[in-house]
Amino acid sequence: MRWLLALLISSLPAQAQQGIDPGDIRLELVLEERDHAPLQGEMILLSIQGTYKIPVVREKMHQPVLDGFDWMQLGEDRWYKEREDGFEVLKMERRMALFPQRTGELEVPAFTHGLEMLGRNGRTVPVDHVSNSLSLSVAPRPDTGGWWFPVRGIEIADNWSNQPEALAAGAAALRVVSLVVDGTAPQRIPPMPEMTGAGAFIFPHPEHRIVALGPNGPRTRVF
Repeated sequence: MRWLLALLISSLPAQAQQGIDPGDIRLELVLEERDHAPLQGEMILLSIQGTYKIPVVREKMHQPVLDGFDWMQLGEDRWYKEREDGFEVLKMERRMALFPQRTGELEVPAFTHGLEMLGRNGRTVPVDHVSNSLSLSVAPRPDTGGWWFPVRGIEIADNWSNQPEALAAGAAALRVVSLVVDGTAPQRIPPMPEMTGAGAFIFPHPEHRIVALGPNGPRTRVF
């Protein structure tokens, strides 16, 4: 009987032997809801959502190779607590922006969360928890005949230090054109065009590009 009991215990999953149930950890990949198939180069928002019912001592997210995508992580992981079925649980969310590089069927492979958890027996337990994977269809970009610039919003400001129509011969003015673009990375914005003007000397300043990362994607400012 002792031999049989030992055999039964050894056949249990390692996590169960050390006080962790399958429902204690959830890790899920979720794509934003869309009303159309994403286009090549268009931003797609991805959430990696974790739920942990027992304490996490140490953690590290292992990201797979995202073949067929450019990507950006949108800030630090967010850790917070919520009540679920009357119990307080630990939650984690990582937000990412994906930019498909090609058309057709693409896969977002599973992420693996490497964890050290405090099992119900009071001992720390190493766990590698694997998420689901996702597949999506990417439609071809439209034929624009030039630069393809898919964004979710754009604001343009054109400011002069002196009104150009009031400039006297030989006078100077500084013109600053700024763009605030939602849903794209700095390198995806077209370069500054060549500046010309009849009867004027134009000395372009170097471009200046900065990006702020938020949960709804990058916001890029170009001057």
